[in-house]
Amino acid sequence: MIDSPQKNLGHGGTLDAAIEDAVATGNFYRHLSLWLAAAEHSSSSPTIAPAAG
Repeated sequence: MIDSPQKNLGHGGTLDAAIEDAVATGNFYRHLSLWLAAAEHSSSSPTIAPAAG
């Protein structure tokens, strides 16, 4: 993912490569934070099935 071209980021305009990478990285970590927060709130205690036997 890091080495792939950054396309369709939705920011428009022309940015140099360093700024585009920073925007893409920021978007990734923002998405990851929101996803983890949603997962934390949806299941506060994971359930594990007992071993058969």
